[in-house]
Amino acid sequence: MQIDFTEEEIRQKCMLYSDDNDIVRIVNPVNRKILFCTDPAREGDDYCHTVWNRGQRCENCTSSQVMTSKGRAFKFETVNGRYYWIMSRYLRVNGKSLVMETVNDITDHNLIETTEGIGLNRLIRLYVDILYHDELTGAYNRYYLDHILMESYEKERPERPEVVICILDIDYFKKINDTYGHLAGDEVLKDIVQFWKLYYDSKEKDHEKIVVRFGGDEMLIFLAGISLKEAVSDIERQYEEMRKVCIYHNQSIPVSTTLGFASSKELGGDWSMRKLLDLADKRMYQNKEIRKS
Repeated sequence: MQIDFTEEEIRQKCMLYSDDNDIVRIVNPVNRKILFCTDPAREGDDYCHTVWNRGQRCENCTSSQVMTSKGRAFKFETVNGRYYWIMSRYLRVNGKSLVMETVNDITDHNLIETTEGIGLNRLIRLYVDILYHDELTGAYNRYYLDHILMESYEKERPERPEVVICILDIDYFKKINDTYGHLAGDEVLKDIVQFWKLYYDSKEKDHEKIVVRFGGDEMLIFLAGISLKEAVSDIERQYEEMRKVCIYHNQSIPVSTTLGFASSKELGGDWSMRKLLDLADKRMYQNKEIRKS
Protein backbone atom coordinates (compact mmCIF):
# COMPACT_ATOMS: atom_id res chain seq x y z
CA MET A 1 0.00 0.00 0.00
CA GLN A 2 1.39 3.40 -1.00
CA ILE A 3 2.36 5.67 1.90
CA ASP A 4 4.32 8.54 0.32
CA PHE A 5 2.49 11.22 -1.69
CA THR A 6 3.03 14.70 -3.01
CA GLU A 7 0.48 17.34 -2.01
CA GLU A 8 -1.17 17.19 -5.41
CA GLU A 9 -1.31 13.38 -5.38
CA ILE A 10 -3.01 13.24 -1.98
CA ARG A 11 -5.58 15.87 -3.00
CA GLN A 12 -6.45 13.79 -6.05
CA LYS A 13 -6.69 10.65 -3.93
CA CYS A 14 -9.00 12.36 -1.44
CA MET A 15 -11.28 13.55 -4.23
CA LEU A 16 -11.32 10.02 -5.68
CA TYR A 17 -12.26 8.56 -2.29
CA SER A 18 -14.99 11.20 -1.85
CA ASP A 19 -17.16 9.27 -4.32
CA ASP A 20 -17.55 6.48 -1.73
CA ASN A 21 -17.21 8.38 1.56
CA ASP A 22 -19.14 11.25 3.15
CA ILE A 23 -16.00 13.10 4.26
CA VAL A 24 -12.35 12.55 3.36
CA ARG A 25 -9.78 14.73 5.05
CA ILE A 26 -6.08 15.02 5.80
CA VAL A 27 -5.29 15.87 9.41
CA ASN A 28 -2.24 16.46 11.55
CA PRO A 29 -2.99 14.74 14.90
CA VAL A 30 -0.10 16.51 16.62
CA ASN A 31 -1.79 19.92 16.48
CA ARG A 32 -5.20 18.50 15.42
CA LYS A 33 -5.27 20.75 12.36
CA ILE A 34 -7.27 19.93 9.22
CA LEU A 35 -5.07 20.38 6.16
CA PHE A 36 -7.58 19.34 3.49
CA CYS A 37 -11.24 18.31 3.47
CA THR A 38 -13.54 17.23 0.64
CA ASP A 39 -16.70 18.46 2.39
CA PRO A 40 -17.38 22.16 1.58
CA ALA A 41 -19.60 22.40 4.66
CA ARG A 42 -16.55 21.67 6.88
CA GLU A 43 -14.09 24.04 5.18
CA GLY A 44 -14.23 26.46 8.11
CA ASP A 45 -13.18 23.81 10.64
CA ASP A 46 -9.73 24.44 12.06
CA TYR A 47 -9.48 21.38 14.30
CA CYS A 48 -10.36 17.77 13.55
CA HIS A 49 -12.58 17.33 16.62
CA THR A 50 -14.97 20.14 15.59
CA VAL A 51 -16.73 17.75 13.20
CA TRP A 52 -18.12 16.11 16.37
CA ASN A 53 -19.19 19.46 17.86
CA ARG A 54 -16.46 19.26 20.47
CA GLY A 55 -14.10 21.90 21.75
CA GLN A 56 -11.48 19.44 22.91
CA ARG A 57 -9.57 16.34 21.84
CA CYS A 58 -11.40 13.07 21.32
CA GLU A 59 -10.71 10.44 23.99
CA ASN A 60 -10.64 7.74 21.32
CA CYS A 61 -8.39 9.53 18.83
CA THR A 62 -7.56 6.98 16.15
CA SER A 63 -5.37 9.44 14.26
CA SER A 64 -2.97 9.74 17.20
CA GLN A 65 -2.83 5.97 17.39
CA VAL A 66 -1.90 5.48 13.73
CA MET A 67 0.84 8.09 13.94
CA THR A 68 2.60 5.62 16.22
CA SER A 69 1.54 2.35 14.61
CA LYS A 70 1.97 3.73 11.06
CA GLY A 71 -1.01 1.62 10.10
CA ARG A 72 -4.80 1.97 10.30
CA ALA A 73 -7.37 2.32 13.06
CA PHE A 74 -11.18 2.43 13.21
CA LYS A 75 -13.87 3.76 15.53
CA PHE A 76 -17.53 4.74 15.94
CA GLU A 77 -18.68 8.24 16.87
CA THR A 78 -22.14 9.58 17.72
CA VAL A 79 -23.39 13.12 17.19
CA ASN A 80 -26.98 14.28 17.75
CA GLY A 81 -28.35 10.76 17.56
CA ARG A 82 -26.50 9.84 14.37
CA TYR A 83 -23.77 7.20 14.06
CA TYR A 84 -20.51 7.54 12.15
CA TRP A 85 -17.80 5.08 11.14
CA ILE A 86 -14.28 6.49 10.89
CA MET A 87 -11.14 5.00 9.38
CA SER A 88 -7.75 6.62 9.98
CA ARG A 89 -4.76 5.71 7.81
CA TYR A 90 -1.13 6.76 8.16
CA LEU A 91 0.65 8.41 5.22
CA ARG A 92 3.35 10.94 4.39
CA VAL A 93 2.87 14.06 2.29
CA ASN A 94 6.10 15.56 1.01
CA GLY A 95 7.86 13.55 3.72
CA LYS A 96 5.65 14.81 6.57
CA SER A 97 3.71 12.27 8.68
CA LEU A 98 -0.05 12.88 8.45
CA VAL A 99 -3.33 10.93 8.57
CA MET A 100 -6.10 10.43 6.04
CA GLU A 101 -9.53 10.07 7.65
CA THR A 102 -12.71 8.84 6.02
CA VAL A 103 -15.98 9.61 7.82
CA ASN A 104 -19.29 7.96 6.97
CA ASP A 105 -22.77 8.41 8.41
CA ILE A 106 -24.06 4.85 8.97
CA THR A 107 -27.23 5.73 10.89
CA ASP A 108 -29.59 4.50 8.19
CA HIS A 109 -27.42 1.51 7.28
CA ASN A 110 -26.64 0.16 10.75
CA LEU A 111 -26.85 -3.62 10.92
CA ILE A 112 -25.52 -3.93 14.48
CA GLU A 113 -28.05 -5.55 16.78
CA THR A 114 -28.43 -4.48 20.39
CA THR A 115 -30.37 -6.16 23.15
CA GLU A 116 -32.26 -5.22 26.31
CA GLY A 117 -32.78 -1.67 25.12
CA ILE A 118 -29.07 -0.88 24.96
CA GLY A 119 -28.62 1.51 22.03
CA LEU A 120 -25.54 1.79 19.87
CA ASN A 121 -24.77 5.21 21.36
CA ARG A 122 -24.62 3.71 24.84
CA LEU A 123 -22.49 0.78 23.65
CA ILE A 124 -19.96 3.14 22.06
CA ARG A 125 -19.80 5.26 25.21
CA LEU A 126 -19.38 2.16 27.34
CA TYR A 127 -16.54 0.92 25.14
CA VAL A 128 -14.67 4.24 25.39
CA ASP A 129 -15.17 4.35 29.17
CA ILE A 130 -13.79 0.85 29.60
CA LEU A 131 -10.84 1.50 27.29
CA TYR A 132 -9.63 4.78 28.77
CA HIS A 133 -10.88 4.93 32.37
CA ASP A 134 -9.95 3.18 35.58
CA GLU A 135 -12.96 1.12 36.64
CA LEU A 136 -12.58 1.75 40.38
CA THR A 137 -11.93 5.49 40.53
CA GLY A 138 -13.18 6.85 37.20
CA ALA A 139 -9.81 8.53 36.57
CA TYR A 140 -8.10 8.12 33.23
CA ASN A 141 -5.98 4.99 33.09
CA ARG A 142 -2.43 4.16 32.06
CA TYR A 143 -3.58 3.17 28.56
CA TYR A 144 -4.96 6.68 27.98
CA LEU A 145 -1.75 8.22 29.29
CA ASP A 146 0.44 6.06 27.07
CA HIS A 147 -1.59 6.03 23.85
CA ILE A 148 -3.30 9.43 23.80
CA LEU A 149 -1.43 11.99 25.90
CA MET A 150 2.08 10.65 25.41
CA GLU A 151 1.73 10.23 21.67
CA SER A 152 0.34 13.74 21.28
CA TYR A 153 2.92 15.62 23.34
CA GLU A 154 6.09 13.67 22.61
CA LYS A 155 6.00 14.61 18.94
CA GLU A 156 8.24 17.55 18.13
CA ARG A 157 6.35 20.66 17.04
CA PRO A 158 7.20 24.40 17.20
CA GLU A 159 4.27 25.27 19.45
CA ARG A 160 4.59 22.30 21.81
CA PRO A 161 3.61 23.62 25.26
CA GLU A 162 5.35 22.99 28.55
CA VAL A 163 4.12 19.83 30.28
CA VAL A 164 4.16 19.30 34.04
CA ILE A 165 3.68 15.94 35.76
CA CYS A 166 2.77 15.56 39.41
CA ILE A 167 2.89 12.05 40.86
CA LEU A 168 0.86 11.51 44.04
CA ASP A 169 1.61 8.47 46.18
CA ILE A 170 -0.65 7.59 49.13
CA ASP A 171 1.40 7.29 52.30
CA TYR A 172 1.29 3.95 54.15
CA PHE A 173 -1.35 2.57 51.80
CA LYS A 174 -0.44 -1.04 52.63
CA LYS A 175 -1.01 -0.25 56.31
CA ILE A 176 -4.46 1.15 55.44
CA ASN A 177 -5.34 -2.08 53.63
CA ASP A 178 -3.95 -4.25 56.45
CA THR A 179 -5.69 -2.26 59.19
CA TYR A 180 -9.07 -1.43 57.67
CA GLY A 181 -9.36 -3.91 54.77
CA HIS A 182 -8.99 -3.64 51.00
CA LEU A 183 -12.50 -2.27 50.52
CA ALA A 184 -11.54 0.62 52.79
CA GLY A 185 -8.41 1.10 50.68
CA ASP A 186 -10.63 1.29 47.59
CA GLU A 187 -12.67 4.05 49.24
CA VAL A 188 -9.51 6.00 50.01
CA LEU A 189 -8.47 5.80 46.35
CA LYS A 190 -11.91 6.93 45.16
CA ASP A 191 -12.02 9.79 47.68
CA ILE A 192 -8.64 11.15 46.58
CA VAL A 193 -9.35 10.86 42.85
CA GLN A 194 -12.74 12.56 43.18
CA PHE A 195 -11.13 15.46 45.02
CA TRP A 196 -8.47 16.06 42.38
CA LYS A 197 -10.93 15.69 39.51
CA LEU A 198 -12.81 18.70 40.87
CA TYR A 199 -9.85 20.88 39.85
CA TYR A 200 -8.11 18.95 37.09
CA ASP A 201 -10.57 17.59 34.55
CA SER A 202 -10.17 19.35 31.22
CA LYS A 203 -9.07 18.28 27.73
CA GLU A 204 -8.81 21.78 26.25
CA LYS A 205 -6.25 21.77 23.46
CA ASP A 206 -2.68 22.20 24.80
CA HIS A 207 -4.10 23.08 28.23
CA GLU A 208 -5.11 19.63 29.40
CA LYS A 209 -5.63 19.02 33.11
CA ILE A 210 -5.99 15.27 33.54
CA VAL A 211 -6.06 12.96 36.58
CA VAL A 212 -4.68 9.48 35.88
CA ARG A 213 -4.55 6.40 38.06
CA PHE A 214 -0.95 5.55 37.34
CA GLY A 215 -0.88 2.20 39.11
CA GLY A 216 -1.73 0.78 42.53
CA ASP A 217 -1.85 3.65 45.01
CA GLU A 218 -0.05 6.10 42.69
CA MET A 219 -1.97 8.79 40.86
CA LEU A 220 -0.79 11.39 38.42
CA ILE A 221 -1.86 14.88 37.44
CA PHE A 222 -0.95 15.83 33.88
CA LEU A 223 -0.87 19.57 33.13
CA ALA A 224 -0.10 21.25 29.80
CA GLY A 225 0.48 24.93 29.07
CA ILE A 226 1.56 25.81 32.60
CA SER A 227 4.93 26.48 34.20
CA LEU A 228 6.40 24.24 36.87
CA LYS A 229 6.26 27.06 39.42
CA GLU A 230 2.58 27.69 38.73
CA ALA A 231 1.74 23.99 38.83
CA VAL A 232 3.54 23.39 42.14
CA SER A 233 1.86 26.41 43.72
CA ASP A 234 -1.60 25.44 42.48
CA ILE A 235 -1.45 21.74 43.37
CA GLU A 236 0.12 22.32 46.79
CA ARG A 237 -2.56 24.91 47.54
CA GLN A 238 -5.29 22.44 46.61
CA TYR A 239 -3.61 19.73 48.66
CA GLU A 240 -3.81 21.92 51.73
CA GLU A 241 -7.59 22.02 51.20
CA MET A 242 -7.91 18.25 50.72
CA ARG A 243 -9.63 16.42 53.56
CA LYS A 244 -7.02 14.23 55.20
CA VAL A 245 -9.57 11.73 56.52
CA CYS A 246 -11.63 9.11 54.68
CA ILE A 247 -14.83 7.96 56.40
CA TYR A 248 -15.55 4.27 55.84
CA HIS A 249 -18.23 2.41 57.87
CA ASN A 250 -18.03 5.04 60.61
CA GLN A 251 -14.25 4.66 60.76
CA SER A 252 -12.01 7.69 60.29
CA ILE A 253 -9.03 6.68 58.18
CA PRO A 254 -6.15 9.18 58.18
CA VAL A 255 -4.90 9.92 54.66
CA SER A 256 -1.91 11.80 53.30
CA THR A 257 0.00 11.78 50.02
CA THR A 258 3.52 12.61 48.91
CA LEU A 259 3.98 14.64 45.73
CA GLY A 260 6.69 14.67 43.11
CA PHE A 261 6.87 17.24 40.27
CA ALA A 262 8.73 17.43 36.97
CA SER A 263 8.52 19.74 33.95
CA SER A 264 9.41 19.15 30.31
CA LYS A 265 11.36 22.41 30.33
CA GLU A 266 13.82 20.92 32.80
CA LEU A 267 14.69 18.18 30.29
CA GLY A 268 15.24 20.40 27.26
CA GLY A 269 13.90 20.11 23.73
CA ASP A 270 14.42 16.35 23.38
CA TRP A 271 12.36 15.44 26.44
CA SER A 272 10.21 12.34 26.48
CA MET A 273 7.25 11.42 28.65
CA ARG A 274 9.20 8.46 30.04
CA LYS A 275 12.00 10.74 31.25
CA LEU A 276 9.44 13.12 32.70
CA LEU A 277 7.67 10.34 34.60
CA ASP A 278 10.96 8.97 35.90
CA LEU A 279 12.02 12.40 37.19
CA ALA A 280 8.68 13.06 38.90
CA ASP A 281 8.73 9.57 40.46
CA LYS A 282 12.29 10.02 41.70
CA ARG A 283 11.40 13.35 43.34
CA MET A 284 8.32 11.83 44.93
CA TYR A 285 10.43 9.15 46.61
CA GLN A 286 13.00 11.76 47.68
CA ASN A 287 10.20 13.72 49.35
CA LYS A 288 9.06 10.58 51.13
CA GLU A 289 12.54 10.09 52.57
CA ILE A 290 12.65 13.72 53.69
CA ARG A 291 9.33 13.34 55.51
CA LYS A 292 10.56 10.19 57.28
CA SER A 293 13.71 11.89 58.57
